[in-house]
Amino acid sequence: MKLVWKISIPQLCVILALSFAGYLLTRALYAQMLRTYAVEAANERFGRIHRSFDRSAGDAVKISSLFGGLSAVREAYSVALAGDVDDPHSPQMEKAREMLRASLKPVLDNYRAVAGYSLRLHFHLPNGRSLVRLWRKEQTVRDEKWEDVSGDVSGLRPTVLDAFRTRKPVKGIEIGRTGFSVRGVVPLLREDGEPYGTVEVLNDFVASLPANPTGNSDMIYVRAECLAAAVPLDTSGDTGNGGFVLVASTSASSPDWSDENAGEPARMDQTLLEQALTDQVVREQGFRYVVATPLRDYSGDAVGALVCIMRADSFSNPLLGAANMLLWTGTSVILLFFSFNYFVIRGFVTLPITALTAQLSKMCEADEYTAKPIQHASRDEIGLLVQTFNTLTTKINRLFQETQQTNSLLNEAWRKAEEHANAKSDFLANMSHEIRTPMNAVIGMTTIARSTTDPARKEYCLSKIAEASQHLLGVINDILDMSKIESGKLELSPVEFRFSALISRILTVINFRIAEKMQQLSLDVDKSIPEALVADEQRLAQIITNLLSNAVKFTPERGRICLAVRKISLSGNQCTLRISVQDSGIGISAEQQAKLFQPFQQADASISRKFGGTGLGLALSRRFVEMMNGRIWLTSELGHGATFFVEVTLTVGDESGLAEDIQNGPADKVGKKDMFSGKRLLLAEDVDVNQEIVKALLEETGVAIDCAWNGNEAVEKFRDADGRYDLILMDIQMPVTDGYEATRQLRASDIPGAKRVPIIAMTANVFREDIEKCLNCGMNGHLGKPIDETELYRTLSDYLL
Repeated sequence: MKLVWKISIPQLCVILALSFAGYLLTRALYAQMLRTYAVEAANERFGRIHRSFDRSAGDAVKISSLFGGLSAVREAYSVALAGDVDDPHSPQMEKAREMLRASLKPVLDNYRAVAGYSLRLHFHLPNGRSLVRLWRKEQTVRDEKWEDVSGDVSGLRPTVLDAFRTRKPVKGIEIGRTGFSVRGVVPLLREDGEPYGTVEVLNDFVASLPANPTGNSDMIYVRAECLAAAVPLDTSGDTGNGGFVLVASTSASSPDWSDENAGEPARMDQTLLEQALTDQVVREQGFRYVVATPLRDYSGDAVGALVCIMRADSFSNPLLGAANMLLWTGTSVILLFFSFNYFVIRGFVTLPITALTAQLSKMCEADEYTAKPIQHASRDEIGLLVQTFNTLTTKINRLFQETQQTNSLLNEAWRKAEEHANAKSDFLANMSHEIRTPMNAVIGMTTIARSTTDPARKEYCLSKIAEASQHLLGVINDILDMSKIESGKLELSPVEFRFSALISRILTVINFRIAEKMQQLSLDVDKSIPEALVADEQRLAQIITNLLSNAVKFTPERGRICLAVRKISLSGNQCTLRISVQDSGIGISAEQQAKLFQPFQQADASISRKFGGTGLGLALSRRFVEMMNGRIWLTSELGHGATFFVEVTLTVGDESGLAEDIQNGPADKVGKKDMFSGKRLLLAEDVDVNQEIVKALLEETGVAIDCAWNGNEAVEKFRDADGRYDLILMDIQMPVTDGYEATRQLRASDIPGAKRVPIIAMTANVFREDIEKCLNCGMNGHLGKPIDETELYRTLSDYLL
């Protein structure tokens, strides 16, 4: 790849400008480092000064408290008070002085090591005078001096008077003959707590300050209004009212502290000192740094400022060399970086990548993923990048097409899911109507039957309750069937049956509806159809019944309905039948026919409002037909009726093996009364209403009934009766022990007759797998709830007669 070696004037200016900016940045960083080090050094020294200040104040209070607690001081006061208080040289006064000298000397000898403190004792006499005033000054261990002074109490310093009045120790700051001192004043109290004087100790603060070995200057300034001055202050210059006064300082030539100039006006900038009363102040003066911080008294108030003046070269020599090296190294690195970036990176990397970016921009602007591969002949890293990009583009093209197809399928699935959800919502609304309508009839007719005394009216109400109950049961069965189909749990149960009997039972169920609407029903059954067939008789009957029910519903009064069954083919033992139901009803449009066999849907929303229904009948019929490997379809024209066709292939059975149909129940053959007389029955049922129903249905038969409330109680009753029960009606869902477990326990027990006694399940679990589960656990038969009276008599007759 060819390099570009020419540098334009603007580019060179940019490089120089960036280099100069790096230089300035380095200088600024260096200055900030110096400032930081200066502040850290000053704070370290300020900390030592503050600690010395606190230590001096502590010593002053400690010493004054010690002397104030001596009993000799109280005795001397009592001696002085016994004499003439107006004569300071009375014998009692002299004696008091001698007592103090004798008692204080041993104590004072213990504090000779504390340089520069003064002790003053004041006796505040009743005449308003300080009659005895003793103080001792010790500048060095060798220089000691005693002085006795008497005077007016009002001439004492305010801190002394405050300690006397408040009866509490007081601390203060003072410039006096001993220089800058801190004072501790402790009141002298009598045994009753009343004050009679004060002990005042002044500790020389300057003598306790640490030395300054750095060769820089430190200064301590205090506002004049905050000082208790024992000597006149120099108020010339800029001090004025509230100005700052120098109390102690060091110089660049002498690291020791000096208070020789104590009381002089401030030599610093007054503005800097004023700012230092609130916060730390840092100023740069060439290669010097001035750092000032507040000086606070013992109550936390700012009374002055601590000032430190430092030369930069006193602590910055190693840093200066390192900073200069960093400066020139950084500048060189910046120049090398830009040169390398321009001559090498731009030539080998930037330009090829720019070309690649341009191609990508064109692809993005085209808003498609079918871009052509980029042509690049180089075999270096950029060439590999282009090659990889071309491969990636090919895969993206393929993935884009697959994504479009997937999105199309997802959109279609989403549309169908929404339609299905909307259909279910409509179905639930219809279901509410279909369930509430018969429930309303049941509740309403029950209320009417309770309130009337007319037997005919009661009989009418009971018949309507029975009709509504049967309708409600049909709705529930349809819902359960569809739920089992959608969950994949519904299976067909083929049995051998008589086809003519199947048609007869269907007509028996449907005829009363046809009679209500005065419709005409014609039957056309091919006589060549084999009589014995094998299929799921219940589901086949349900299919034909659903088609006839729809025909009756949508056909007006006095309309015509035709049920026709034709044999299409007979091959071996396989017979194909075509069942058709034709009506003269409202008809169905082509658009409505597309929705007709979908679950939870009807041809039109107005259908459910006008004719009722759940919209499940045809959907269930289609599923049942498909499970039989058949097909269902219709032909219709709006306003001219409809014809539904079902085509299924059934297995031909053995006609000789069919038993004769029972046309009449036991009640018809022998009558209900005393038909089971002498028989004993055990009813296991945990709901008292169900117990009452069974007892009422069997009341005329003469059978003796014992009841158990759960499976465990049923086993115990059977055991207590030594097995002398002819039959057991067993509910399934009961507390403590259910019907399955109770049956297993009976069959496995050694109770006489437990293994052969007929056990009939009487339960609301009516699915095919529920029946099989009952038989597998050892039961002999199954009765579904709600209990059908005819089926109950027939089942009991099979086992008791």
